[in-house]
Amino acid sequence: MKKLQPFWQIGFILLVLIFPAAIWSWGFVAHKWIHREAIRLLPLPLRGFYQSVADSVIEKSTEPDLRRRRVKNEEFHHYIDIDHYGRYPFVEMPRDYQAAVQKFSADTLLQYGDAPWNVARVLDSLVVAMRQNRTKDIIQFSVDLGHYVADLHMPLHSSENYDGQMSGNNGIHSRFEWQMIERHQGRIQLTPNGVDSIANPTAAAFEIILNSYIWADNLLRADTHARDPQRIYKAREDFDDAYYEKLFAVAGPIAEQQMSAAATAVASYWYTAWLRAGRPQLTGK
Repeated sequence: MKKLQPFWQIGFILLVLIFPAAIWSWGFVAHKWIHREAIRLLPLPLRGFYQSVADSVIEKSTEPDLRRRRVKNEEFHHYIDIDHYGRYPFVEMPRDYQAAVQKFSADTLLQYGDAPWNVARVLDSLVVAMRQNRTKDIIQFSVDLGHYVADLHMPLHSSENYDGQMSGNNGIHSRFEWQMIERHQGRIQLTPNGVDSIANPTAAAFEIILNSYIWADNLLRADTHARDPQRIYKAREDFDDAYYEKLFAVAGPIAEQQMSAAATAVASYWYTAWLRAGRPQLTGK
């Protein structure tokens, strides 16, 4: 990562102070990385369109996080605390939204995160934008869809213990998805798979959540293992290079796996939207 210039350093510090650490879903570096990889995976001619608007799509990939404080209910679209509803594989939770509302209420679904259903809603908006060849809206809905789909792959976005606050691992959320990845990005290698169409976007989103959830406890244990029992960890600076090296040894492969899967899924959701739109000939800027 290139050294930030003073102006951007100040801006970045202000963002950190304004937004709590736990809201940074995958962090700036990871989200841009995932979107960049997703564009590379797309088949032609769709890849040609996304390459023509790649700068905008990649740069805007973090926008959904930045608007969480100013857009009502935005924060609830990035996760689902699936373990609030029972035990794995969470068969108590209907995948159909209306059935879930009838069982748990709309307020409850929003309170504990509505990420899978929100992904399906945004995909529908992208389909309409593609049919009408509205480039600006295609970029925006692609960014939003890509961000939300990527967030499904962050294991701690699937649990009530999203920041280790219930297990003595406070702050692990940002240490994993932000500080660890930025510190070790040169050692992370993404290996996404091929793109495919998605028959049921909501069901696919729930499958992603289930696959992510099984890694949440691993991240908590990795954090515990990385801590020196002779040290007291309170402030951010207490987590030193030795801690992050140990964390990366266990959590680094998880990051590689989940980010790779995220890139594949983002590309697949974009591709699915294009197919549903009728394979339009999209025009860039």
